[in-house]
Amino acid sequence: MNFNPHFPPEFRDMRVCVLKYRPNGIAQDLLDALDELGSTIRVFDVAQCRTEVRGGVRIEYTVDGETDTVPYLYRQIDSFDPHIILVLNNQGMEGNALLYAIADLKEIPLVNWYFDDPEFFPDSLLSADPAFVCYAVIDDNHADRLRARGNRNVVLIPIGVNRRRFEKYAQIPSTHEYQVTFVGKSGQTHINQIRKEIETGMGGIPDSMRRGLDAIIEQAALRIHTNPGMTARTVLDEIIAVTPGFAQFGDHPQVRPRLLSIFDFKASFSLRRDTINSVSNAEVTIIGDHFWQPYLHPTARLLPSVSYDQIGTVYRNSDVNINVSRYQLIESVNQRAFDVPVAGGFLLTDYKTGIDKLFDPGREIICYTDGADLDDKVNYYLAHPEKRQSVIEQGRERILQDHTYAKRLISLLTELDKLGIRKGSVPPGEITQRKLAPGLGEKLEKLAGVLEKSGQTETARRIGQKLDRGTGHRSYTR
Repeated sequence: MNFNPHFPPEFRDMRVCVLKYRPNGIAQDLLDALDELGSTIRVFDVAQCRTEVRGGVRIEYTVDGETDTVPYLYRQIDSFDPHIILVLNNQGMEGNALLYAIADLKEIPLVNWYFDDPEFFPDSLLSADPAFVCYAVIDDNHADRLRARGNRNVVLIPIGVNRRRFEKYAQIPSTHEYQVTFVGKSGQTHINQIRKEIETGMGGIPDSMRRGLDAIIEQAALRIHTNPGMTARTVLDEIIAVTPGFAQFGDHPQVRPRLLSIFDFKASFSLRRDTINSVSNAEVTIIGDHFWQPYLHPTARLLPSVSYDQIGTVYRNSDVNINVSRYQLIESVNQRAFDVPVAGGFLLTDYKTGIDKLFDPGREIICYTDGADLDDKVNYYLAHPEKRQSVIEQGRERILQDHTYAKRLISLLTELDKLGIRKGSVPPGEITQRKLAPGLGEKLEKLAGVLEKSGQTETARRIGQKLDRGTGHRSYTR
């Protein structure tokens, strides 16, 4: 453990469970922050196995190598008795989101922390808020939409930085290997994977729908890209309204979130392509995948992707780093706004209204408004290295002071306390004596069935008894 004694003492007494999906850089960032805060951490290693099958792809999950994931998680959580469970981007919640039910039964706060739009994830949002479930989001717009649909336990926690990952690069002199750099994949690999997941969720897409789906995706991406203010959600709703027979497919609970994600990835690639190609008088390097190649300016250079653990070297050795956010971010900023300055790199980022709450624009961070503005600022800052250095130093100081993941976790704990979400007093081996949360009856019933099948019959029986008393569902008794 390598905790910082200057942080509040609450975390030093906390046991925290983290579901870590491999590979996941942000999960490791949070683990480093929890270590810095002095928490006792239990990591659940979530892995996904994808097998190509007729009509799609079969997706199976393991936790710590265990295939019977839900009973395993229940036993481990019951034994470890954490003060909080952290889930990132719904990863590990697969299997009807039964972790929500476990958290309610054990009176343990569970935070599903979304680093992407929550609507992109199937089976992740409940219609009612159990007392111990909270959604953390990185964008005010995401928070507003969740509250509009009736979710009250919603907190805004912006992205931060892992100082351990990036601080070391700023100590090394820049080689100036790159003049202007953009780091980011096209998203096409992700789109291809999601298409296969849609096939699976539908049990195979009808041929008539498959033939038209590519055209619908292109149409949606173009509409988002050419109409400021349009989102994947509003475009999908428009398509459903005007396309006969599409509603049953487009509103399918396993399909809609995935279509939203595809629309956003596709449109965002167009945005990034056009923005980067607007840089006219500099040597541009793209660190990304091969799908970029046909769309780049002839003078641009494409290099293979670099792992998150090594990307700080690119940021440090670039005179100008460009950031182009995906369309899903309406008001907030992405990871590069924090990572690049801490690594000692200079960043030009697209302006978002939420930046004003995080930085002093013009002094701690430099923003552009469109491609022409970006081109002008690239030329200006390439000609003024001393101004670049001033922004790097001031931005880096602000980030390390206010925007580390350790500070984000402290903010999260404060927000949970404001909502009254605190660990209960259910001892290991027992379940809550409280009335069961509304809206969780189906998940609790499924959980009881899964636990009974795995041999945890006494726990299943107790859940069944509570269901009988509270909701009228059948109990699980032998």
